[in-house]
Amino acid sequence: MLKAVFRENGGQRKKQAVSVRELAQWIRDTLMLTLADAVFEREDPDLFPAAGACITCLTRTGANTALF
Repeated sequence: MLKAVFRENGGQRKKQAVSVRELAQWIRDTLMLTLADAVFEREDPDLFPAAGACITCLTRTGANTALF
């Protein structure tokens, strides 16, 4: 992530921080993945023994309505 935060500054030795807008876009493009695009079956109750299926998992981000 640090490589995404700092970029070359026109050949100078010091690197320059990217803007907040650029960093937010990088986070959306790189870190926030769409569960619908998953390569596994989200409805499979045996997917993860401790939590079960993704769509019913209480630890997934979408289950926390206070976030959105």
